[in-house]
Amino acid sequence: MKASSPLFSSSSFSSSCLRLPVLLLLFMWLLLLLAFMQRSDGAFDAASASASARRPAWGAAAAAAVSAWVDWRNLTSLVQTLLQRVANLRSGRGDLLGSERVREIAQALGNSVTWWTRAASVGWDYFIHYYFRESLTRPLDLSRAMHHLRDLLSVFGELAQLRSDTDRLHWISTNYMRVLRNAKALLNELLLEFDSSGALRDCLLAIQREIADGSLIRDSLQLGASDLLGLVKTAIDLLQNLVTQTARNSRSEL
Repeated sequence: MKASSPLFSSSSFSSSCLRLPVLLLLFMWLLLLLAFMQRSDGAFDAASASASARRPAWGAAAAAAVSAWVDWRNLTSLVQTLLQRVANLRSGRGDLLGSERVREIAQALGNSVTWWTRAASVGWDYFIHYYFRESLTRPLDLSRAMHHLRDLLSVFGELAQLRSDTDRLHWISTNYMRVLRNAKALLNELLLEFDSSGALRDCLLAIQREIADGSLIRDSLQLGASDLLGLVKTAIDLLQNLVTQTARNSRSEL
């Protein structure tokens, strides 16, 4: 049996992991502190609306950054949970190579212990190359990606309403191609916009390959709609936050 090749080359992945993860951790703690100070200011003041208007600009920026980081961590956690369940499903039916592929993607996102070394490499790419970047090679256009996400949210909502295994299997056989088309189109749009080389793009490419060649969508649907609904909702929040931030960055350049 031919061994599967690693999804991320050791040299490129190791260099990504060493992109100052400790500095990123300290930076995010600083943002949390600033956000706490901003939220605490006037928290017990009856005239909270006027107090909010007097808060410094950095306080609002810190709160937005912390919100974005929370969305990011929630999203990566949901992706990990889904991929681990898919890996277990594949192992149960004897697809050990397929199971190992999705485990590699999940491990690349880190966990509660190693997120500051592994997830920070993917998160570092996201925040530095997109969220905090003041000038992009071209403006981000996430409207089509958001359209596909909302369509997926709608169809997963339909699946979540079904209670019997028979109904769910019938729904999957009827709607699988619609979900697959939206998922492929979504990944294509994300790869067009997130075009900087790094751990984030590597992760998106690995997921794209699993969708195209590894039946990731069908396996995920068999596990039910709960994880998929949470993942899509969090992805929508994350992208909306990114759109708002990049618009703010563009205005700051004027």
